[in-house]
This record gives sequence, C-alpha cells and structure tokens, in this order.
Amino acid sequence: MRIKATVKAVNELAQKEAARVRELLEAGARVAHAQAQALRGKAEPEALRTASRELAQLIESLTARAEELLAIKPSPTTRRTIAQTLRAAATGAEETRKTLERGELVEDLEPESVFGLPGDLPSAPREKKPSAAEKRELARRAHQRTVQLQKVRTAETKAAELERVAQQLEQAAWHATREAEKARERATAARHEAERLRAESQRADG
Repeated sequence: MRIKATVKAVNELAQKEAARVRELLEAGARVAHAQAQALRGKAEPEALRTASRELAQLIESLTARAEELLAIKPSPTTRRTIAQTLRAAATGAEETRKTLERGELVEDLEPESVFGLPGDLPSAPREKKPSAAEKRELARRAHQRTVQLQKVRTAETKAAELERVAQQLEQAAWHATREAEKARERATAARHEAERLRAESQRADG
C-alpha cells in the first residue's frame, strides 16, 4: 500500500515534534471529554470553549510545521487534509491516538463528530450575551481600571517631578560644597599671608 505524502508528513511530524504532538493529543482528549459531557447534559461551556480553542491553535501550528515536511508542494487541499488528520487522531479512539504518537499512520483520517457522523467537530458554543447586571459590573470594573490608571499616571508624574527637584538640590549642594572648599582655601592662604607679614614686621623691628 502506497502511503500518501500527507500521511508521511504527519508521521514525520510525530517523530520530530513529539512533545507538541503529545500536547495535541492531550488537548484533543479534553475536547472529547467536554463534548461527551455536553451530550450527557452536563455541559461546561467554558471548559469546552477553552479546550476547543487550545486544540485549534495546536492544529494550526502543527499543520504549518507538517507542511514544511511535505515531499510535495503544499496546497490548500494538503493543508486541509493534514489538519483533518491531526484533529481526527487527537479526538479519536485510543488506538488511533497511539498510532499518531508512534508516527505510524497509513492513511489520511477524517474526524468524526460527537454524533458519530463524519465531518469536523462542532464549533465551540457561542458566548452568551451579558445580562444588564453583568454589563453594569463590567462597566464598574472598567471605571475602576480607568481610575487606577489615572492614579498611577499621576503618581508617576509626581515621582518624576520629585526626582527632578532632588537632582537640582543635589547639584546645588555640590556647588555649595565646592564654594565652601574654595572659601576655606582662601582663608588659609590669607592666614598664611598674615603670618608672613607679621614675621617680616618683627624682623624689621629687631
């Protein structure tokens, strides 16, 4: 049986990107579990949305990597085929998942929906619109963030001004210190000159 280029690329992907493929399988298991819970009436919409989003991101990145490994020129068709194979293996039966992990697939796969029919998995449920109370709470939090941001900016401006004043004071203190040192030097020189003149006066009197 001749193995297609897309299958070979996925198998090579499993061998070269083993860690990322394991992440894919884990994400697929979370999606499958969340969808099974939904069928039993124990839906957790947020868990399903999160798992579906993670799975989609992994499929996208791994599909791009598998395209780099293709022995033929990539096309929209090969990209879709690879993506479907990765999704099918990630959300499929345990044996299929292990086959992908080993890099031993022999044919392209097509994912089954949670209803057992061929095709892509159902998309994540849409987020419900927030109620009036939730909108008010979101607005309150947004206002709080705005107020806090304004406080931070005010504090930063004040800190910058204080830093500028401190630098000016330090510079003034440095200049004052230099002037004091010069004054001491002049006083010492004047004292020495006075002592010299006194000595000369005493010698003249003698």
